[in-house]
Amino acid sequence: MISTDPFTASAWSRSVARSYSGPPEKDSERFLERLLQIGAAEPGQVLLATSDQTAWLYTLNADLLKQYFLLSQASIDSMRKLLDKQLFTEAVI
Repeated sequence: MISTDPFTASAWSRSVARSYSGPPEKDSERFLERLLQIGAAEPGQVLLATSDQTAWLYTLNADLLKQYFLLSQASIDSMRKLLDKQLFTEAVI
């Protein structure tokens, strides 16, 4: 878990084995850089998206992230349909 705030709900989980400091998710370039540093130092960790922002970032960079992390990521088309409210509405009608 990368967190810039020790008071986030994820920091309270009994299941968190370790946490890492990092830039905010909205700074996607630096956030991705930090993830890759963590992955290179400790490969094989599970990486799960915790927001729309990280879901999109992980989807766009899945091939790169899969070098270091266990990652299950939907395709770009699927994520676009999930995150774009108009496309999502069209998909369910």
